[in-house]
Amino acid sequence: MDFLKLVRELLLGVCVAILIPITTYWGVNVLFDNPRYQYVNEESRDAEAKKQYEEDWKKARNVFEKAMFIGALIVGCLSIVVGALISVNSLSMGLIGGGIVNIFMALAFNPYAALFNFCIFLSLLIILIFLIVRNKK
Repeated sequence: MDFLKLVRELLLGVCVAILIPITTYWGVNVLFDNPRYQYVNEESRDAEAKKQYEEDWKKARNVFEKAMFIGALIVGCLSIVVGALISVNSLSMGLIGGGIVNIFMALAFNPYAALFNFCIFLSLLIILIFLIVRNKK
């Protein structure tokens, strides 16, 4: 294999792997607004208003985190499955890499999902075994 072709395929795979999580984040951010916490001067706000603002911010943040978890998990699993089925090496590598990054991003937004962690890593193991068996034929 030509060295430049190998570098081109590797760069294409890396670009796809980077673009999938970024696009997922932007897509979820369009549908569910990511709340920005605004720090306010202590004297300008009374304690009750500050407490209410923090509760509202936490509720909005929880909605965004749940949507981000579900969106990143779905896109990550789909890109891994599609990447395992595509025969183009660079695109397959990029989709699988982007899917894995998406799944890790989903876990970062919801660290208490132990059952999802187990299912995700079990499915990754099955896909890796499938890829190894497919390449040996």
